Amino acid sequence: PFSLISKRNAAGVVAAAASSFLLGFAPLAAPAAAAFFAGRHLFSRAEQDVPFTNRRHIILMPSAAECMLGQLQHAKTLASYAAAGKVLPKTHPDSVLVTDIARKLIRVLGEGHGGGYQRHLRYFSWSVNVVADSTPNAFVLPGGHIVVFTGLIALMRRDPDMLAMVMGHEVSHALARHSTEKLGIGAAVSVASALLMSSLGMGGPSSDELRRRQAAILEMRRR
Repeated sequence: PFSLISKRNAAGVVAAAASSFLLGFAPLAAPAAAAFFAGRHLFSRAEQDVPFTNRRHIILMPSAAECMLGQLQHAKTLASYAAAGKVLPKTHPDSVLVTDIARKLIRVLGEGHGGGYQRHLRYFSWSVNVVADSTPNAFVLPGGHIVVFTGLIALMRRDPDMLAMVMGHEVSHALARHSTEKLGIGAAVSVASALLMSSLGMGGPSSDELRRRQAAILEMRRR
């Protein structure tokens, strides 16, 4: 249902204000109105429900880009551990144990429990690696790249259920797109900061430049 006071309308207002400022079209309604509806539409497209919790959040990055960034980070991280000779072979007992647990978690995840937005999972390319490190830690990068440290395996005394609990927790972060949400918030804050600095005369196009842009666009409209 339409509501005058809503996050979508707020996003539209911000987009309209930004376009008016950047294009120098404050007196004209058409560009601001177009930006308002564009911002409202983009906000509605970016709004998603988190599985299980049904918390609504904003994701400003496409799933394919999210997985690409995860893949790049995974390759960089794994290369540093491999250079130190810390990545265990797939046949190592710890790798076999963790891979078996991960396979079960991924199978259950594929059943779609919890509702919410899960279409990003189709872009996941799951991988499992165990790192010889005494730190009791595990993480899952966007795109489904699972990394478990031997320190965690030792702490859990190689108990599959205990390991599954920790690994499931980390997988849930990837399912809920927590890191991607933070990246989007950071990008939005950066853009808002840049606009604010420009409006205060601390950066961005000068008033003369804005007038030139306005004159050029008006000339194009007349043609």
